[in-house]
Amino acid sequence: MHTPTPPHRNSRAGPCTRQQRGACMRGMAQGCGKTTIVEQLQQLFEWTGGRAASVSIDDFYLAHRDQIALRESHPDNRLLAMRGNAGTHDLRLGRETVEALRALMQPGASMQVP
Repeated sequence: MHTPTPPHRNSRAGPCTRQQRGACMRGMAQGCGKTTIVEQLQQLFEWTGGRAASVSIDDFYLAHRDQIALRESHPDNRLLAMRGNAGTHDLRLGRETVEALRALMQPGASMQVP
């Protein structure tokens, strides 16, 4: 499912091992079936003996109090008034979650995702 980025495209890219795979879907229209296909892929991985987890950018919105603080600190920027636009996600939480998921290499290892 996943082809690793060639090293010349990303110096941090490493080989994709049998134990560690990932897929990313982005830039697709709302309502086009992203969630449906991810759910099907997750079932396929589990059906074939693999383990899978899925997360969405929607899982990483700023906490409500942080969103209010962001909106109030930029009153002239209407894009920051509501969640969903660039700048309204908790990037640190997203990065830490993906890194933790990628680090799960031991059989039976698990974690909760947002």
